[in-house]
Amino acid sequence: MDVVFDIDGTLASAAHRMHYLTDPDKKKDWENFMSENEVANDEPIGPVWDILDSMLEANHRIIFITGRPERLRTVTYNWLTESNCIARCLASSFWERHQTRGPVLYMRREGDRRPSEISKRESLNRARMDGFKPKIAFEDRVSDTAMWRSEGLICCQVDEGDF
Repeated sequence: MDVVFDIDGTLASAAHRMHYLTDPDKKKDWENFMSENEVANDEPIGPVWDILDSMLEANHRIIFITGRPERLRTVTYNWLTESNCIARCLASSFWERHQTRGPVLYMRREGDRRPSEISKRESLNRARMDGFKPKIAFEDRVSDTAMWRSEGLICCQVDEGDF
């Protein structure tokens, strides 16, 4: 089974950078919130990683669909590598059996400022065109959770992200 995991707020704690979005005296600062330096310092959210590990042990294929912009691909891949996610995914026998090399990472196109539920729906459609058939998603944001469900996926909302 193909399983979607969001990254920010789901696998990666963005708590240390939320002030860029939640300060009532300032406009939301998405540029700093999504800066390379900030996302590189995210802490893994342990219980969700345990679920990811369980999915891999059960030979499910993991698809990452994130609202992060494409310019953060390298820092995201490095963060996943440092968190041992890449090694976990590559060690999964699912990848070998299905001759797919490593985890799949769909990201927001550069310059796309649309709400994440729109860009993630687009990424989901790209994943489907690439032959993936996800049945379940792990997500934190309320609006994205509603989108996954409207697309026919079971969605486990791991936090009450509403930003």
